[in-house]
Formats: sequence, structure tokens, C-alpha cells
Amino acid sequence: MPTPDRPNSERKRSPPQSAADMRFFDPVALNFEGHAPAPWQRVVPPGAEVKGRDDRRFQFADRAALVSAFNASIPVPVDFNHAEFLKAPQGDESPAAGWMEELRLSSDGSIEARIEWNASGAEAIATRAYRFLSPVFRVDAKGAVKSIAGAGLVNRPNLDLPALNAEGESTMKGLLKKLGLAEETSESDAIAAVERLQTQANATRVDLSTYVPRADYELALNSAKEAKDALAKRDADEFKAKAQALVDGAIQSGKVAPASREHWLALCADQSGLERVEKLIGAQPSHFKSAVDPSRKPPEGDAPALNAEQKKMLAACGITEESYLASQKELEARRAAVA
Repeated sequence: MPTPDRPNSERKRSPPQSAADMRFFDPVALNFEGHAPAPWQRVVPPGAEVKGRDDRRFQFADRAALVSAFNASIPVPVDFNHAEFLKAPQGDESPAAGWMEELRLSSDGSIEARIEWNASGAEAIATRAYRFLSPVFRVDAKGAVKSIAGAGLVNRPNLDLPALNAEGESTMKGLLKKLGLAEETSESDAIAAVERLQTQANATRVDLSTYVPRADYELALNSAKEAKDALAKRDADEFKAKAQALVDGAIQSGKVAPASREHWLALCADQSGLERVEKLIGAQPSHFKSAVDPSRKPPEGDAPALNAEQKKMLAACGITEESYLASQKELEARRAAVA
């Protein structure tokens, strides 16, 4: 049957010629999909000149034009042993095994034919009664191929073409599906797709020598974290001790009221705060140094008196007299214990 895009009115078949005008090309092994022959079969290998096993040579000057001319004509039969050209002229029957509906150029330059097999052709191939496909060419006196006139199922091929029921080709359909390719994809296009995948795989291959086992990596990571945490704790402890020493020294020198110790320590929350407090304390006069005479012990129950200037300074610092006097009393006790 003609294909939908090529109605009978638009396809013309060349006038019949005698067997003397024909050249039977070397058969090719048929391609299979499962237990049935594949719809697309290679009929002409690639190359400007193709040589048969009998040393005949065929020239293909313009394969694209050859394919276009064929597709503009009507389908041609695929018979048994070229009966159409050898037996039919003698009045014998030449039943078709199938019909060559259209041609196409493969990516490697070979010509493939879409063949619709009938029951007798499919059975002959499935039972291995015939294994090869032999195309028929119309040629000029110089051996230039003018058209493809048909093909025949044979068992003694002349051309180097794949066997119709070659072992292992039953997996082609599944392979094409795995590759995400259409069922009518040619063997050469499928091979090209596999080669592209191999190239991609090689480009992304991981060098395992640059990696370590996951357990070793996690152990090293945890050890590094523990060491980092230990260093951070040590630095924090040292910083805290430095801040406390600064504020306590200022209290001892009378520059900071003992009751405001926590306030000054809070100002030393980070390195920049510590540096600012250090500058403030360095410029601070000893306001509280003579507030209480350490050499005089006040009577029991008596609280040391504060002068107006001291009260004013405490108010400016937000410190109550009671808390200041309590801290001074504690400080005196410490001094007494040291003495």
C-alpha cells in the first residue's frame, strides 16, 4: 500500500524492464524485532561505490535523489529469489513476500527501506526459509544506479548486508526503548546514541582515589568540630577572665563602684567592648578610693557616711547609696582578711 503522504495519483512507477536491465545486489541479513522482521531494512550499504561479492561495482552519485525518486513512485514488490525478473518473464508466478513502501537515508549514508511483509514473507523469514534481502537496481552502461526496482528474499547474498533473522537482533526493540529512541530507528543511529552515552559517562566518571569512605569522613569531621569547640571554649574562658580582671582591678583602684561590677562586665561582651571599657577605666579618676577609710573600722551597726560629691557620683552612675555602702562593707571585709 502507498504511504498516506504519497497518494497513488502522485506516485508513478517506471516502465518495466527486462532482467538484462537489472542488477541484483548482494543480499543483506534481515533485521528482526522480537519474532517479526523489523519494518526498516538496510538495502544499500554506505559509500559512493559499492562492490558485490562477485566483484561487480555499483556507483551511487546522489543517494538523496535516488531516495526522493523512489518515494515519489509506487511501492515495489519484495519477492522470492527475484522471481519477478527471472520467472515472471517466462510466464511463471512471482508472488510477493512483501512491499517496499519507502526509502530513507541513514546517518551513515546507507539506504534503508520500509517493508510491509505479508503472511508468506513473514513466515519464510521466521522459519529461516530465507535469511537475506537482495535489492534490484536499474543501472546505466557505466554501472551508475538509476533506481531501486525491488528486492528479493534469497539465501546466497551478493552484497554485504545483515541477515534478516540474525541472532541477537530480537533485542533491538527493547534496546531502542531503553535508549528512548523510536522503534523505526536504524541500527547505525542506535549505535551512535550508545556512543554518545558512553562519551557522557566517561566525562562524568568519578575518580574514587580523591574520595574517602563515608565513616572516615564523618569521624574526621566530628574530630575537627570537637577541636574547634574546645578552642572556642578556651578562648571564651580566657576572654572572660581578662574582663573580670580589668573590672575587678578598677574596683580595687576606686575607679568603679563594686555595685556596678556586673554592669561593667556586660559592657565587655566582646573584644571591641573590652577595648572601650579599658580606655574608659584608664581615663577614669579614682572617685571611690577614699569613700571608706580601710584603716578605720566603723562601729558595729554604723554605716560610713558619704559626702555630697560621692552621692552625686553614685546618682550619676545609677547606684543607690545602700548598695554602694553594702559593697564597700564587703570590700573592707576582704581587705581585712588579706591584711
